[in-house]
Amino acid sequence: MKEKIRLILVLAYFHMRSRYRKTWAGFIWVIASPILTFIVQALIFKSILKITIQDYPFFLLTGLMPWFFISQSFNSITSCLVNSRDMLLGVKIHPILIVGTQVIDQFFNFLVAFAVILVALFLSHSLDLSAAKILLILPSVLILFLFVFSSVSLLAFWHAFYRDIQFIVQFLMNLTFFITPIFYSGDLIAPKYQWIISINPFTPFVKIFQNSLYNYNLNEWLINFSKALVIVLIVFILTSLSYLKKQKEFYINV
Repeated sequence: MKEKIRLILVLAYFHMRSRYRKTWAGFIWVIASPILTFIVQALIFKSILKITIQDYPFFLLTGLMPWFFISQSFNSITSCLVNSRDMLLGVKIHPILIVGTQVIDQFFNFLVAFAVILVALFLSHSLDLSAAKILLILPSVLILFLFVFSSVSLLAFWHAFYRDIQFIVQFLMNLTFFITPIFYSGDLIAPKYQWIISINPFTPFVKIFQNSLYNYNLNEWLINFSKALVIVLIVFILTSLSYLKKQKEFYINV
C-alpha cells in the first residue's frame, strides 16, 4: 500500500509538470478559473437575482469550491483510463494509480483556489476563522477527497466497458448543480421538493463545508459528515468489488 501511495504521488508530480510545461499561464489559469467562476456567480446571484442570504459570497464559497472539485474531477477523469490505454496495456500499471494521479492534480488545484479565496475573505474581515471551524474543515476536506477518489475510480473503471458513461456523467453533473444547495440554501426549497435535496448524494459533501465555515453548527456537521462517510464506504465497496471481479476483463475492454 505504501509503495502504491508513493508511486501515485510521483506520477502526480510528473503529470502536473507535463500538464503545465511550456504554458507560462497554465497553472495560473487552472487556479483562476474557479476563482473567477466564484466572483461571477456571486455577482449574478447576489446583485441580479437578489438572493437574500446573509454574507452571500461566503455562503457561495463554501458550496461552490467543493462542487467545483467534484464536477471537474467527474467530468475530466471518468475517461482517463480509456485515454491511457497504451500505458495500461504496455506497462500493465494498475488502473487505480492513473486515477489517483489525476485526482491529486485536481485536488491540489481545489486546495490552492479555496485557500486563496479564504485568505482574501479573512484579510477583508469578512471571515472569522476560529479554531473550531478549522478543526472541522480538515476532516471535511479529507472525506471530500475520498469521495471523489472512490467515485471517479468506479466511473473510470466501468467507462472501459460502457463508453456512454462519460456522456451520462456530464449530463448528470449539469443537472445536479441545480438540485444541490450550492448557490441557494435548502430552506428556500418548497417542503414537497425537499426529498430531492435529501436523496442527492452530493448534498452532505456541500453541507459539511457550510456547517463548518459558514453557519457553524457542530450537530448538523456531524449528521452530514456521517451521511458522507456512509456514501464513501458504499462507493469504496462497489469500487473494490468491481476491480476484483472484472479486472481481467478490464484489460480486454479498455
